[in-house]
Amino acid sequence: MPPSGFSQEAINGLLDFVKAMYQDVKAKNSGTSLTEEDFLKSCPQKISQEGMRGLAIFMAECYKDLAKEINVGKDKYGRPVVDGKAIDKEINQIENYLLEFTI
Repeated sequence: MPPSGFSQEAINGLLDFVKAMYQDVKAKNSGTSLTEEDFLKSCPQKISQEGMRGLAIFMAECYKDLAKEINVGKDKYGRPVVDGKAIDKEINQIENYLLEFTI
């Protein structure tokens, strides 16, 4: 499992989503006189079918992982996961992860 805590299948789905979004933008930019930068700034974002599939896989895998943690009673780090509080715990962990995330 990747260090983020997401399963490999979830990460793959998310990467499929991102890749599909870039492929869609590239296809729409083809044949225009705009630079890539200008096109990206003006491009309305629509999600392609491939992107939606990747995003759906990501979310489905996240939900499955959380359900497994509830069943086991703890996450991969040994922290307790309690039915009825698991989703709030997940939201808080994601918020904390995003606050600390830097490239």
